[in-house]
Amino acid sequence: MFTRQMAVLVENDGIYSARVIYNRKSGYRVDFWGQNNDLASLPMGSARAYFKHRTHQTGWSILEIETSPSFPDEIQAYSAGLLEGSLTWLLIHLHWYNTIATVCVEDRKAICDVVRQQLRDNSEVARGHAKLLGAEDPFWHMVRLFYAQLDGLKEGWNYELTRNQQEVEIPDEDFIWLAMVSDLSNFGLDDPQHAGIGGILLKNLTKQADVEPLIALVHNTAAPYRKMLRLLKKYTFGYHINGEKNSERVPTRSIVLSSYPGALSSQDEYYGLYQEDTKNLMNIVMTAAKIMAANWLATDVNSWSRTIARRDGSENTRELLQWVILRPADSSVWLVEQHPLMTHAIDYSKIFREKGYLFCDGNSLLLNQENIYINKESIVETKNIPEQVINIKDNENINLNDKKIESNSEESQVGHEEYLNLFFKSLNSSIHFKFIEKELPSMIDTMTFRGDLETTPTAIGVIDSKVMVLNDQGLVDFQATSGPPWSADQKSPFQWSNSFPTISHIGQPDKFQFSSINPHWAWN
Repeated sequence: MFTRQMAVLVENDGIYSARVIYNRKSGYRVDFWGQNNDLASLPMGSARAYFKHRTHQTGWSILEIETSPSFPDEIQAYSAGLLEGSLTWLLIHLHWYNTIATVCVEDRKAICDVVRQQLRDNSEVARGHAKLLGAEDPFWHMVRLFYAQLDGLKEGWNYELTRNQQEVEIPDEDFIWLAMVSDLSNFGLDDPQHAGIGGILLKNLTKQADVEPLIALVHNTAAPYRKMLRLLKKYTFGYHINGEKNSERVPTRSIVLSSYPGALSSQDEYYGLYQEDTKNLMNIVMTAAKIMAANWLATDVNSWSRTIARRDGSENTRELLQWVILRPADSSVWLVEQHPLMTHAIDYSKIFREKGYLFCDGNSLLLNQENIYINKESIVETKNIPEQVINIKDNENINLNDKKIESNSEESQVGHEEYLNLFFKSLNSSIHFKFIEKELPSMIDTMTFRGDLETTPTAIGVIDSKVMVLNDQGLVDFQATSGPPWSADQKSPFQWSNSFPTISHIGQPDKFQFSSINPHWAWN
């Protein structure tokens, strides 16, 4: 149960703030503080949050939530969900309508009913295991908190819907669907996927040995254009290892992620993890809950990978999942690949230093490396590469020890594809480790793919770009750009009305011609 209290509006600055106050007798109360607040001094309660709706100005909306460690974890999780559901309720409804409601019609209604039933069944089983095992197993404790946060989000959304007198309804299972959509690609309810678009590029920018290490990380997400209602989020939660009183705090204090309305994980698989000591890392349970559990519990690459590898009655439904993990403090680079029946992690640091870059486009690097192979026992082995390679076994139980990330400028005036092209050109011309000439064009094509410009147009392609430059102290610069790549001299900005006017995209800008942004977070 929760009630709502509204503060007097002073002036509209477009940043909406709120907190949750929890009392054992009266339950949850949400105080909405309106706009024009001093975020740094916003009262806490069990949780506090602010929401900046900038979809039509920058292509991104911003959400930051912080919870108090003095409250039990499940109250923190539910409070965080209440705030997210309340503050982003409209975006959640619009995103659901674009991605689920308009897809589950006519001949697809039957398969959607099957999906919903399976989501309901899976949720019941996962919640049951989490309740039974959460007191002893930190992993299941994190899974329980994931579902508590999801319950809070649904309740916050329902309350705002009633308050705004909107007669719409989202089935309970569809909230799970929004949160777990990454696991549902096999149901054929989305636009056809194109192999080898988007991806991750890690590039060594250091010219001389006596210069401090400088590394660039580019992450471009490929997805259906109907998903271009975007959120940049920061969760700072006071979680503990388990639900016992005076339990130790989880190693990770904050998670920064690019995400979507209604999603409690990234779904782009793009995360920044911040440790309690202000250090950070760049970069039956369904994938979203499992990844967030791994993020909160990570102490080093091995522990993160082993959490990801846990089966617990479930298995990866996608052919390949791939993560690149970078620790700026020591410039170490790890590649983690998960196939349906195995997960492998390899310390790629020495290869990265020698080669100068690492490029991932969704195709297996471990299986394709001539010096790396997997034997009959599914053990990753190497030939002539003195690197630490780990085979992650099921149910084995990452310290992400880097400096705190700080940001400076908020906006850049450089166009999306222009920025990327300038970035690629600077890499190729000024860096000691130059790209292999034959590989560079294919990399650019992959990272800037637009299905709407193909001979047979399709509404899928690269929908964002995140560029980070880091040294051993942490982040030097961060730019996030929303929408398909564009530039003045190569590709015109994507425009719904010119390309796919009949595909549902309510709430989205008609034209995606945005500069990059660098968000400022209010709370450490």
